[in-house]
Amino acid sequence: MLLLPPPPPTHLRLLRGKVQLRITDIVRLEADRNYTRFVLTNGQILLTAKNISFYEEILAESFVRVHKSHLLNRNYITAFGKLQIRMQDGSVVKVARRKRRISKNTIN
Repeated sequence: MLLLPPPPPTHLRLLRGKVQLRITDIVRLEADRNYTRFVLTNGQILLTAKNISFYEEILAESFVRVHKSHLLNRNYITAFGKLQIRMQDGSVVKVARRKRRISKNTIN
């Protein structure tokens, strides 16, 4: 019997299920020690008590890790430079030295 991998998630439940987000509404995730900040398309910011690597595994299909503190939604990247990435919300995110080659290949 051939088992197919599960489809990528379309929603993410946060804060013990009190908040349900569509993955398309997430612009980027920012690490803050053992917490993760979700920056949404409407400008809202949510803080969760899980580290960013927990979400990296869940969101690997449509997000790219460009720095130990940043996980970006590929759909909201507008410009990619050698040292930084510009997001659709106007924010600029630095790219880690070790992630430059990986990031450029996965974004394009």
